[in-house]
Amino acid sequence: MYQRNPLDHARDRQDKGEQPYQDAKAEMSEADAILARVAPPDQELDETESAEQRTARQEAEASERLERIGEEIERSVESDQVRQPAKTP
Repeated sequence: MYQRNPLDHARDRQDKGEQPYQDAKAEMSEADAILARVAPPDQELDETESAEQRTARQEAEASERLERIGEEIERSVESDQVRQPAKTP
């Protein structure tokens, strides 16, 4: 694996100028803004919730997700059985 020489950064700035670094900084700030907009709303709730409330909410969400996954698996197995006729010996 290639490890950059600490002087590479300075050489890059001398060779390429400041523009690549300004472009990268602008792209990072845009990406951060997008992530902030897309962030789940429960991150805001975390600041006001106590640890017990957060744990209870997360457990409830996890059990709901597991139920949905179980139902999806059952439907998938049933549809697979419908598609494949039973084999007779």
